[in-house]
Amino acid sequence: MHEILEQLYEYFPTSVKTGEYLLIVSDVWKIKISVYKRSNYSIFNSSGTRVKVQLFEMNEDNEFMPGASQDFTIANIPELAEQIERYITFVVAENIKEQGN
Repeated sequence: MHEILEQLYEYFPTSVKTGEYLLIVSDVWKIKISVYKRSNYSIFNSSGTRVKVQLFEMNEDNEFMPGASQDFTIANIPELAEQIERYITFVVAENIKEQGN
């Protein structure tokens, strides 16, 4: 698993490691946090590493449908985790760090 995901796993205690990404699931939402690289490094941070946060909302047929998605290029892990948390909290209107508690 990517080093960034390992560090984010510590920040989001309700997440599950899949080997390729972190997954957070509630009754209504599925949140996928993954890391990837872009080939055009000139427009991103020096390593070209991006963190993608994808949110899926459960529909009336009990299937998760794609919803909001956002890329982050913040290199400082604590700040990155804070911004991801703020983004998700804004979209799902609940604190994901406290889900399931």
